[in-house]
Amino acid sequence: MRCAPGTIRVASGGTVTFHDNSNNDAHTITISPKAALPRSADGPCKARQIASGHLKDPNDPSKGVKAWVLNKGLAGLDEVGDSLAIAVGS
Repeated sequence: MRCAPGTIRVASGGTVTFHDNSNNDAHTITISPKAALPRSADGPCKARQIASGHLKDPNDPSKGVKAWVLNKGLAGLDEVGDSLAIAVGS
């Protein structure tokens, strides 16, 4: 349950393109400190908790997305707690 290449650094105003070849599920991109990431796919994950805010019902993902963008602060994916939901096939 990881993306490759893992950690990347992007200059302010830069662009990152994500490709999902599985077409299985929607995904999220969430700003999280390294210390909050799980040690395994089954471990607790702060980023997963933040990203659950995208869902209408975090206990039932099939009920759909309520918010595509979560911003803790100002607009932009630039602060811990910010998250973007990416639809299947995007």
